[in-house]
Amino acid sequence: MVDLVVRTRLPLSGFASAVEASLRPIEPNLPKGGFQPLRELVDTAVSPRRFVVLLLAGFAGFALILASLGIYGVISYSVNQRRQEIGIRMALGASTGGVQGRIVLRTLGLAAIGMVVGAVASSALSRALSGLLFGVTSTDPLTFLATMAVLTAVAALAGYLPARAASRRDPMTALRVS
Repeated sequence: MVDLVVRTRLPLSGFASAVEASLRPIEPNLPKGGFQPLRELVDTAVSPRRFVVLLLAGFAGFALILASLGIYGVISYSVNQRRQEIGIRMALGASTGGVQGRIVLRTLGLAAIGMVVGAVASSALSRALSGLLFGVTSTDPLTFLATMAVLTAVAALAGYLPARAASRRDPMTALRVS
């Protein structure tokens, strides 16, 4: 029968009627019509679950964007609040790279603490969603590592950009502005 499909390449309706005509002598009570491709049956069966997974993926992407914006805003604000300290360090002879490196390291330390707490919480909560996942475990290391890499890059950038701007200013200007 598979050879028949490959050789004839009938459209589905023609193929369905040919199958129906050949099965009619064997099973006279066979219902007429109702033939659908298997792909349509599978799509119909999994479409609600696929919709939920796509919806959750969209929310996860949106949450990652919001987390990135929040991290950037908080860290950038905290570095800007330390402008006077950066000015004092620069006036006392600290190098620009040293000041920037110290701020980025402190930022990454805080980000690491947040990521450890977040990884533990998300690992515990992801088990509740494991029934919706296909081909991926609820503790997929690639997903966790990719998310941590994005958030680490955002935290490093959030510490570096304001530190760079503050360390390039004249130390006397930074000391005067409070």
